[in-house]
Amino acid sequence: MTNLSIEGGRALVGGEFVETSLGKYVDLARRLGYRFVDMDRELAGQAGVTVPLFFLQLGEAEFRRREVRLIARLAREHRLVVATGGGAVLSARARGLLRRHFEVFWLAASPEE
Repeated sequence: MTNLSIEGGRALVGGEFVETSLGKYVDLARRLGYRFVDMDRELAGQAGVTVPLFFLQLGEAEFRRREVRLIARLAREHRLVVATGGGAVLSARARGLLRRHFEVFWLAASPEE
């Protein structure tokens, strides 16, 4: 079992069904004294739109560029639980940053979960 009380960051990587159940991970982060960051919401909020509108108006390529920059910024912080969407691992640079600076957990869920 991984010791989640150590310093550093944790990255939760998963697709849409994982993202719909983030509440339990927010609670886990709080109990551990970690800050929780939902990267998709963070990026959309910075652009002032929803995630679907971001993709529609600015495109996936721009979303992925900003995603890598956000991962790089978050990598300098400590005591974080970061939720990425499943697409975050499509970029070699993002994968490298996640691997070097976070303990990464791949989460899988079905619509029933």
